[in-house]
Amino acid sequence: MTAVPLFPREHGAYAQIAFPILSGLALGRPSPASALFAVAAVLAFLTSEPVEILLGVRGSHPRARWSRSAALQIALLVPLSAAAGSAAIALAPVQGRVMTLAPIVVAASLIPIVLLRRLKTLAGELLAALGFATLHLPIAASGGSRGTALVDPAAVWFLAFAAATLSVHAIKARYLHRDPWLPPAALLVSSALAASSALAALFLPAHRVAALALSVPAIATLLVNLARVRPRSLKAVGWCATAANAAALAVLMVG
Repeated sequence: MTAVPLFPREHGAYAQIAFPILSGLALGRPSPASALFAVAAVLAFLTSEPVEILLGVRGSHPRARWSRSAALQIALLVPLSAAAGSAAIALAPVQGRVMTLAPIVVAASLIPIVLLRRLKTLAGELLAALGFATLHLPIAASGGSRGTALVDPAAVWFLAFAAATLSVHAIKARYLHRDPWLPPAALLVSSALAASSALAALFLPAHRVAALALSVPAIATLLVNLARVRPRSLKAVGWCATAANAAALAVLMVG
């Protein structure tokens, strides 16, 4: 059977990896190290689908049909990602090298979750969101970002991704009549996030840009929770979250 490329199916994951990379590149001075960190992250991300196929997460039929393609893709992408990451670390300033530890530690902690096929749980997806958000750190640090321009955007992305993830799980829980605590928890978290971002923008001038950026996805997520969206509208929710995150990125860049 001819080998075919296998891409991650979770459309939201593309946004979660894209925004931290874009903010890292945009808020610093693009450098060979920051570009290589971005390349290494994207290549590693593209191994996720073949890994899940080989582990049987997608089911026995996809594993039987696409195992050869999955193995070839992993054999190609893992060395390329490792080479790009190694080159980035070699070229990065000291702070860029230190910041690399954040996504590496989170990725390592995800390994047992993936092996146990628990990545699609709320805990697994929240940890993955943290991993995506921390990609901003080594990329921005390698471009010379310091202080709030280095740390705050990573916090913005994690909080925005986490609130959206919780809301999606709440929508599914409401439809399936399980985990009754999830919908009120999602509403409480999005309400608190919207309120705290507004207060931070008013009273914490050093973090005002990040707070204003966070307020956009926070309010969008709050509106989704208040609307009690049905599962058939999850695609629209995803596009709404992507648009809100794009607006947050614009605020970070302008600020």
